[in-house]
Parts: sequence; C-alpha cells; structure tokens
Amino acid sequence: MKKISTDILVIGAGGAGLRSALSAHEESAGLSIMVVSRGVVGKHGVTATACSDRMAFHVSFPFTPPGGELGWREHAKDIYEGGGFVSDPNLADLLARESADAYYRLAELGVPFVTGAGKRPKQFVTDGSAYPRACYTGPYTANDIEKALLKAAEQTDIKFLSNLALVSLVRNESEDPVCGAICISDENDEPVAIDARAVIIASGGPGRIFDQSVYPEGMDASVWHAALSAGASLVNIEFIQFGLASPATSLACSGSLMRALPRITADDRELLEDVRRIAPDQGAIELLFRKGASWPVSAESTARAVDIAVWRAGTKGETVRLDYRYNPAFADSDHLNRRMSEIVQVWYRDRGVLLTSNGSLSKPIERLLDINPQVINWFSDRGIDLYTKPVEIQHAAQHFQGGILINTKAETGVTGLYACGEAAGGQHGANRPGGNALLDCQVMGHVAGREAARFVAGLEKSNRDFSREVDELTRDNEAGRHSPSEIIIEVRKRMSRWAGVVRTPAGLANAEDKLAGLMSEGIDTTEARMIDVIKAKGAMAVGLGIVRAAMARGESRGAHMLFESEDDNQPIPRDELEGRIWNAVRMENEEVVVSKKKIPSREESYE
Repeated sequence: MKKISTDILVIGAGGAGLRSALSAHEESAGLSIMVVSRGVVGKHGVTATACSDRMAFHVSFPFTPPGGELGWREHAKDIYEGGGFVSDPNLADLLARESADAYYRLAELGVPFVTGAGKRPKQFVTDGSAYPRACYTGPYTANDIEKALLKAAEQTDIKFLSNLALVSLVRNESEDPVCGAICISDENDEPVAIDARAVIIASGGPGRIFDQSVYPEGMDASVWHAALSAGASLVNIEFIQFGLASPATSLACSGSLMRALPRITADDRELLEDVRRIAPDQGAIELLFRKGASWPVSAESTARAVDIAVWRAGTKGETVRLDYRYNPAFADSDHLNRRMSEIVQVWYRDRGVLLTSNGSLSKPIERLLDINPQVINWFSDRGIDLYTKPVEIQHAAQHFQGGILINTKAETGVTGLYACGEAAGGQHGANRPGGNALLDCQVMGHVAGREAARFVAGLEKSNRDFSREVDELTRDNEAGRHSPSEIIIEVRKRMSRWAGVVRTPAGLANAEDKLAGLMSEGIDTTEARMIDVIKAKGAMAVGLGIVRAAMARGESRGAHMLFESEDDNQPIPRDELEGRIWNAVRMENEEVVVSKKKIPSREESYE
C-alpha cells in the first residue's frame, strides 16, 4: 500500500477542482494541496474535453442589461425561477453575485474571452436567460478555462496524481470529520491511501452511467457512491440534461446547428413529419428553430416535440441525422413566409442571413456558414464534411443538475468534506441558464477551496494508518451472480431506456426492479479488478438513487419529463405541491433511500 499525506485533497482536476486548489493555495500558501484525477491531468474530464457550437460562461456585469445591482438579481431570478424553484435560492444568489469576479479572475489568468470596444466582454442570450449574459471564447471555452487554470496551478507547489479512482472516504467514526481517502490505481489496481485534513469533491457528474453521453471514460458513479457511503446526501439527481449530440464527436448539436434549419431524417424518412403529429398546433420548422434556443430537454418548452420525435426514432432502432445539404421537405419559401414567426424572421434579418435568394430558399449549410462557420470547420477537422454528408445525432447525457448537497460554504454536512462543480447539488434547479455550469465551477470551486483552507487551519494532522480500510478493501471477495462488466452494461441499458428523455411510471418501476435485483444478487468479485468492482457498485447505487428520485417526483419539471405512457405527446403537468421540495437520496444500512427535504428559504428578500 502506498500512503500519501496532504492538508487538502481535491478529487477531480477539471474547472472546479483546479479552481478550488488554486483558491485554497491563495487562502493559505503554506498548506499542502494534492489534486487527484481519474485520468491524465489536463486531458481528462468534461472541462478539458467538452465542446459546443459556442460554449458559454454566464456573467452579470454592472453593464449587463438591465444593469447595476438589478443585473445580478435578475440573473439569480433566472437561475431560481427558471429552474423550477428547486434550487437553493441562496446558492442562486451567490452564483449571480460573484459571476463578474469569476470572469475577471479567469481573464487575468489568460482565458481569451471575446471582447469588443474598450475590451468590454461580448455577450449573447442563451437558453433560460432574459438578458445577454453569455461570455465565450468560441467552441472551446471550457478547454481554454482548463488550460489557464492548469497553467496557474503548475506555477505553485500544488501536486497532481493522475489515473486514480476514489474508492472510499475515511472517517474514524460516523460523526467524525473526514480524515482521508482510499484510491485505486487505474494502471495496476493498487490501493493508495491519502491522509488529508479536508477533502473537496470536484469530480464532475457520473455521465457514463448512461449508454449515450458526452462524458469521457472514467466519469462513473464511484465518487458519488463514496460520498453517499460517508454520509452525504444527493439532491436533484432526477434532473439530468439530455441534449442532442453527435455520437462520433460528442459535440452538443444545439444553438446554430438547429437554427440553421437542416433537414432531419430518421433513416430515410422526414422526422419533422413526426414533430408535426406530436405538436399539430405548432409549426414544425418553428419548433426546430426554437430547439436551438431552448434547454437540452425541457418539459416547459414546446421544442420538446423535437426531442420526443428523436427519442421515439431511436427506440425503434432508426438513425437520426442532420442534413445541411437540404431544407426540410415541406419548407418552401412560401411556407416560411406564411408560417414562421416574426421573431425567427427578425433573428435572421438582424444577422444578415438570407432565407431566400432569387425566389429560392437558401440551403441550411449556407445559413450555418453565415451564423457559425467555426462549427463547420470543427466537424471538418474530425472528418465530417457538412457540405457533402449528414451528421448522426442522438440524445446524450450532458449535465447533472443535482449532486452532493452543499450550502453556501460548499459544505456537505459531513465535517471536512466539501463539494463543488457538477459533483455538487443544490445550486441548479430542474433547468439552468446556458453557461451557468462553467460559472458554477468557478464560483463554488473558489468557495470550496477557501473554506477548506480555513477549516484545516486549526486542525492537527491525523497521521492515520489506513491499514484496516485497505485490508477490508482487498478482502472484499464476493461470489455474487454478476460480473462487474455485466452489471455496468445492464445499468447503462436500463438507465438510457427508462430514466432518460421520456420517462413513465411503468418504465421507472421496470428500472427500479432490475437495479434493486442486481444489488441483491451481488457482484462476483473473485476474478475482478477492484477498479471495475467500485464502478459497478457505484453504477447500481447511484442508478437506483436516480430512478427512485424520479419516481418520487410524480410530475414533469424542467429536465424531468414524465408521461403516463410512451405514446403520450403531453408530459404530466407540473404539480406546485411538489415544487420547492428536494428528493434527497441517502445510503442507510447499504440501502438507497429517498426522502422529501424542504429547500432552504432565501436569507434576504429583494422582490
């Protein structure tokens, strides 16, 4: 067994983890800080690999409309009310109020945000926002943030360890502070014990619990499982953003890629015909346009008709594609002039994009070239020429709205354990404004690092032995019914089919029955690698938690779309009695339980 000692241990080397490590160092330069990554530091995780047509960082400056202090308050309102009233309003306030400082800190570190006259940041309107707050560098905004933070961290004495997976958090007793962690090497399956006076979880979301996701390998549920086992709670995990993405490249295909109005096919048929049947009182082309300006999946958006159509085609085994060579079959110029809403026409005109030329409708690739030429080049660099062939899309898990429950100090309720970024929960609701995820990583990452540094300032080093915990880990042999790989495959299949875009009471019950059965039948660990065993345990427990949290929310709200049956076109409506309530997931005697928890009230009123 390898043993390492540090003052603060950070699990995760993405935007939130690096921000928290830097903030801890800035708070107290004398502390030893170690960052552990599931993959290679700087190359693994969502921040290092994510890309979209124009990735946003959400900010309210004093000059951002409506201006002054009212600006950040309106931002907080969009987070809380737009998120369906199921976020902590105090966290919503914190994110909005600290957004400008987070931006300027990144700019100081060299993130090349696009600016205009007087170097004022350029901003645009994203989904869920009443005003233009989105700053950006382009498709690689997240990657640019990762590089700048890593470069700054490497200029300090912060230490890094790659290819380690968290197995468990260590406490002397159930009420004692966290005093370290046990990790497993992904390279040789050897345990590594890390003695720490505080632990910050910044590992991102467990997207690989689904068959289709934009998450890289290694983004599994083992960290959340370790947090649950240590006594932390998960909230809002039924709210998962599923967006249309390219499975070949993991690019989120929203924004301009939809607003260019390509033909959408399911195998060889026109998918917008299905959209017309799902929403006969809406214009199908208008819904396609709105899909580029709405949340990835939202019960409150009429653009959900596009999501339902794509989901149904996928369940039939059909391949859905965006084809920029052709307009939708029934989208002639007369139809556009008669049926498209004024806002769509104005949006194109203001950008100098021609819908018609010489009486003929322009092609989607021409509109996309006018709107966003970068994304055409992005696909071309990856071997997909949008001028000559369509791009396949499918729904993929993009972001977990919930996670480990935190307060405004990033505390988890387990002494000495902090969480931030996508691993944490409470700061986002059923939806979130586009660009608020990257903002969250920086604001709450800063808070977690600062508070962890303050916490350890008065603590003595534990100098724990860890032999007992490692012995228990290596002796954990169980002749269960299923291999780890069988469990992971089965969990992913069930989660994608029954707990994804379209959910029904019967489907969720099916998933719960299967996942609970897997847990009771157990894992065959006799010939398995420990790294695979912890992935399987996490997948079962967290998957069951997501399903049970979704079952407990008998309504549709934001990213949770619940239907009476899969043939229904209208989701079960929002129930205000279920609003402002969290479904809190905990582990009790190794059983996954869900209970109702009241969301905190706002500490200050600015209505």
